[in-house]
Amino acid sequence: MVGQSNYSSSFDFILLGFSDHPRLEMMLSGVVTIFYSITLMGNTAIIIASLLDSHLHTPMYFFLRNLSFLDLCFTTTIVPQMLVNLWGPKKTITFVGCVIQLYVYMWLGSIECLLLAVMSYDHFTAICKPLHYLIIMNPRLCLKMIVVVWSISLANSVVLCTLTLNLPRCGKNLLDHFLCELPAMVKIACVDTTAVEMSVFGLGIIIVLTPLILILISYGYIAKTVLKMKSKAGQCKAMNTCGSHLTVVSIFYGTIIYMYLQPGNSASKDQGKFLTLFYTIITPSLNPLIYTLRNKDMKDALKKLMRVHHESMKKGTGNHRKILESKGLLPTSMTITPLREVAGPESVIRVHVPFSMSDLTQLERKLGSFTTDPTTYIREFQWVLQAYSLTHHDIYMLLVNTLLPEERQWVWELAQAHANENHRTNPNHPTGPHAVPEQDPLWDYNTPGGLQPHDLFASCLLAGLKKVTHKIINFQKVQEVIQKKEETPSEFLDRLTKSLQQYTNLDPETPDGRHVLMTYFLAQRYPDIKAKLKKLK
Repeated sequence: MVGQSNYSSSFDFILLGFSDHPRLEMMLSGVVTIFYSITLMGNTAIIIASLLDSHLHTPMYFFLRNLSFLDLCFTTTIVPQMLVNLWGPKKTITFVGCVIQLYVYMWLGSIECLLLAVMSYDHFTAICKPLHYLIIMNPRLCLKMIVVVWSISLANSVVLCTLTLNLPRCGKNLLDHFLCELPAMVKIACVDTTAVEMSVFGLGIIIVLTPLILILISYGYIAKTVLKMKSKAGQCKAMNTCGSHLTVVSIFYGTIIYMYLQPGNSASKDQGKFLTLFYTIITPSLNPLIYTLRNKDMKDALKKLMRVHHESMKKGTGNHRKILESKGLLPTSMTITPLREVAGPESVIRVHVPFSMSDLTQLERKLGSFTTDPTTYIREFQWVLQAYSLTHHDIYMLLVNTLLPEERQWVWELAQAHANENHRTNPNHPTGPHAVPEQDPLWDYNTPGGLQPHDLFASCLLAGLKKVTHKIINFQKVQEVIQKKEETPSEFLDRLTKSLQQYTNLDPETPDGRHVLMTYFLAQRYPDIKAKLKKLK
């Protein structure tokens, strides 16, 4: 039993960490716990807020979610084991645990290097090619980029870690570090490690320096574009978008280059430990602060999330979904933002993204039926107008897909009538067909001359919907009028005529009205009517 125990323990590694500084260990345990808690809360908040707020369903926040998820995984592979060693007398980690930590640590670290380069390309496209941004950075391309980043990083981790683990160690199991890191593993080898170090250096250039060069090139073009902007608002938006990313790049790449792209023994052992501690534990906790403090959209999303949490605590979890809907936050919320603000060559511009079929389906489900419940329809329609930037074409398509043809025509006529009333009180307002045009007027939404008539158009349509509610075109109600068993045909026809007059705008005396009336009369008469007619004859 003793021999077997000794044999198994030889596969364990001893992590010396900061064991030669006992007082420092006590202080570090508290510091690491605090920063790890900040990392967990901050990055989780970013992921949840950007998922729930439909305004953040853009490529930029897709990559930011990936970065936050990466930071959560990165720190979790290190911190729990580190805290166990700091708090307890034993400083060991099993061979299997060490191998897993080495591979995962190298994999996730490589992903972050490449992901930061991908994010810089996203910023370059948004600022330097704003009109083509959403075409270039489509969801399929974004997903492909993420898959490529994770795959390349995995290959890099497998190659470097396998080379390192195959080095003979001659029974050495003392790692002068607080985690199983590649340089520390190389140092305990009992053979010449020049070939492995050159491999690390070569792949380091590919994984670290190449993305950094691409980042610098991207920001060179971004700086050139920003300097040409005439609008201060556009410059500020571009700087806020890029400033957070540049800060993270500087912190992360600075420590990585110092650690991995230098001769193996040039840094002191304590200096290397503190640098590793900085970019593995401190940096992931700073990322949420950097991205939220400089980002108005993210701050607004987090404020909404806090308000929802506060209100749900007060009202109970049963109303949680209703609260999310009222704030425009839903896990399955619509991603419709047809007019999206991006930094253009001279100022902030609005780029139009057409509706997709899934967008229309979600909106149709949200609005419901105007025929059966006009009050809910109008409330939700007003919310959609306020929550999303819709063009004339978008609003028209929305009405086409959610109203009956008769309803749509009636709403349009009443909206134009409302515009005429406005014109009488304010002659500066356009008249009916000009205020509520049926054809897309192709307004320029980047100028007040395009936004003002668009806002008037939307308000007139909303007024038209409200005016229709006193006499709803409700053919479903007409369809519910069925001939009773003892009711004569004339009595049934009289009741059907009154229903048609009450629930529709059709006149039973007109040809169209008579046609509809007879259609319903024949379809909804009592099944025994033919037999009754035969008896009368």
